[in-house]
Amino acid sequence: MRAVRIALRMRDVGVALASAGVFNQPLGKLQLQKYIYLLDALGGVFETLAPSEGHRTYLHGPYDWAIQDAVDSLSFRGLVRIEAVKRHGGGGVMARYRLTGDGNYWVDSLRQTELLSRRFRAGDAIARRVERIGWTRLRELVYAEPTFVERASVGYGQELSPATAFDASTRELVSVICEALEAGWSDFRVSEDAIADVFFRYLDAYSRRGTSTPKGAELEPHN
Repeated sequence: MRAVRIALRMRDVGVALASAGVFNQPLGKLQLQKYIYLLDALGGVFETLAPSEGHRTYLHGPYDWAIQDAVDSLSFRGLVRIEAVKRHGGGGVMARYRLTGDGNYWVDSLRQTELLSRRFRAGDAIARRVERIGWTRLRELVYAEPTFVERASVGYGQELSPATAFDASTRELVSVICEALEAGWSDFRVSEDAIADVFFRYLDAYSRRGTSTPKGAELEPHN
């Protein structure tokens, strides 16, 4: 089970780095965690589910140990390049990741399968909107996601399932978005892009209220 979970996250690391790479944007360790959390959150919209076990609330936002194991495995195989490694004030190691030439070839092969192509569509949708809003605001966008806002208030170690949970969750928010956009139309289904646009507008607006950053998160490095 551990190997399967890491393999799924290797896929997601590839998706995240490829999508961000379109904008020449490497992702740091914490950025990668947050990007893949948004990927999980929008999985339902793009009809691609996240692993059954995933992120939990942690000191610096959503965290899944399998993501770091996955990127380390990809680096060992020469598919991911590590750059700008240094220690930050908190004692941890800061690093940024990009796909190598072989990594891009591997990612292109993943895109060819229909099921995985949906995951890439979600990753690309996230990258386009974060590029517009600003990559330095990726952290704040994640802290505004409904499931994280609700579960982070309980404490560390809480399971996060934004695409499948009810009540305060991305699933419920997307449902409201769809109902609002489809109101008054018959036989009309709102597009993935329209949902993603409204979803990120919500995250952006909510995060600017200054109420979505968990206690202690102001110490978090952006990468």
